[in-house]
Amino acid sequence: MPVFFQHRFFGAEIRVWNIEEEADFFQEGLPVFPNLPAHPARRLQSLAARFLLRQQCPDFPFDEWTLTDSGRPHLRDAPIQFSLSHANQYAAVITHPHLPVGIDVEPITERIHRIRKKFLSEAEERIIGSIIDPSPEYTLTTFFTLAWSVKEAAFKALYESGVDFIRDLPITRIDPFEEKWMIQLGEKAHGLHIQAWVIENVCLAAAIRGLGNRV
Repeated sequence: MPVFFQHRFFGAEIRVWNIEEEADFFQEGLPVFPNLPAHPARRLQSLAARFLLRQQCPDFPFDEWTLTDSGRPHLRDAPIQFSLSHANQYAAVITHPHLPVGIDVEPITERIHRIRKKFLSEAEERIIGSIIDPSPEYTLTTFFTLAWSVKEAAFKALYESGVDFIRDLPITRIDPFEEKWMIQLGEKAHGLHIQAWVIENVCLAAAIRGLGNRV
């Protein structure tokens, strides 16, 4: 299937793929990666994300690919910054020529209600509730998923360990802007520009560090 979603902002480029192909489709033209997940579904998702990187950056230096101590992929000596995400049949990537970035894609499911206390405070739930009332086209499940996706993307762009999603990344403001959502988080996220989208049955969030909270 072709690209499911594509967007550019402030020098960053995003692509999302709805995976319908077999692993061989994504592996063709890519180098052999020694540390791909053994589980077939996870392996397929990982290959799809790398395939998208090659689509965005035909000369992407996979030979510089390495992992941080926390398992986050990055490049040893190349300036390009990137982030990957995959869930179920979706793979997503964001790249920027030099600024740190983060991305997260999440299917909208009822499971989010069971884990929301791990990443949302009561104050944040009240903020979300105040938006839900005048917005009948979006459900509470959608906004909880959007909040999780936003915090995941922010965490990836921060390049820090030990970040508590409730204490360090509280949602302070959510604004609709054209076809996307602009999200502001707490003090630790100062300097992050965050955008989020609800696209069919998924939520997508992207963050760039170094721009500030600009629209």
